[in-house]
Amino acid sequence: MTKGVEMTTTIARHIVFLLGILAAMTMFNASSSLAGSEQGKALYEKQCKTCHSVAGEAGKMANMGGALDGVGAKRDDAWLRAYLKDPKSQIEGAKMPKPTLNDEQMNDIVAYLLTLKTPAPAK
Repeated sequence: MTKGVEMTTTIARHIVFLLGILAAMTMFNASSSLAGSEQGKALYEKQCKTCHSVAGEAGKMANMGGALDGVGAKRDDAWLRAYLKDPKSQIEGAKMPKPTLNDEQMNDIVAYLLTLKTPAPAK
């Protein structure tokens, strides 16, 4: 083989190797997000559902916080984090108290909220 062909073959192998690593990282991130969203859903059920609703399932005081359907389509990760850290920083006059969430819980609840892409069912 000539040096040019050897170099091209080596570069091609490196590209295939790097693409494999990239694919593995993407799958890991996707599975981490799914796991986080499942934990976030459990956290929502425990701490948030009292004042909110999703897909028509409402807590006792859902009229206070309202429906979260579609929030994942309207808001991004950064906005949701800022809101959860200090609701009034994003919505003037927000009635929601600042939730006490550790970093893992924040990641999980945001991951869950970002899955809520479908708008609330029509009444």
